[in-house]
Amino acid sequence: MQQSSIQQIFENVIPAELYSSTLELSQITKQNFESVLNTVSNDLIRIITFQNEKFIISKLIMNEENYYVSTRLQKKFKFDPVQNLITDVEKLEAEPTSFECLQGLSWEVNENNNILIIANDMIDERNQINSSLRVVSKDNKAEIKLQSHILENGNIQFSLVENIDTQGDLQAQAQQIQKEISKIFDKLEAETENTVKGARRVLPICGQKINWEFQ
Repeated sequence: MQQSSIQQIFENVIPAELYSSTLELSQITKQNFESVLNTVSNDLIRIITFQNEKFIISKLIMNEENYYVSTRLQKKFKFDPVQNLITDVEKLEAEPTSFECLQGLSWEVNENNNILIIANDMIDERNQINSSLRVVSKDNKAEIKLQSHILENGNIQFSLVENIDTQGDLQAQAQQIQKEISKIFDKLEAETENTVKGARRVLPICGQKINWEFQ
């Protein structure tokens, strides 16, 4: 197994692109959408890429006609949570001024709700790897959880929990978290392949779990 297979799963995590206090990245797959949705607040804010543009999904910018409004894109649209699709995109005409204060759902919300949630899940059917990344940052402390369930190499599950201190606003914290995630991947690249091969030689195919503790 090439270590790059695991790293590629998370290479599209871009925590610097934050628009509000709670973020779910669009990489969440349809298979685990409901389970992830149940683990976060009702004020879930998601980013969906559609036709090369990033659309923000949040009840905070929904109008009375159940359209989401983006003053940043000057568009209104609907969202199908079952299909995970943007629909009914229309050019934004006149909207109530209350939406103006929510333009982009940017850092004003974050200043009052200093919580950052980053989530990314991926199912690699070809290489039989199910992986997830979870980051929760609050009060300048972040917990990073990384898990990879590798079926093709003896049904082995790798997991990591790491706590770090962060500083600055949410954008600065996100950049610090991204650097820490990169360090974790460097460690994985150095250790994963030998660990997997060693486990296959010693262990039966029985769902073995391996925990990393990085210093």
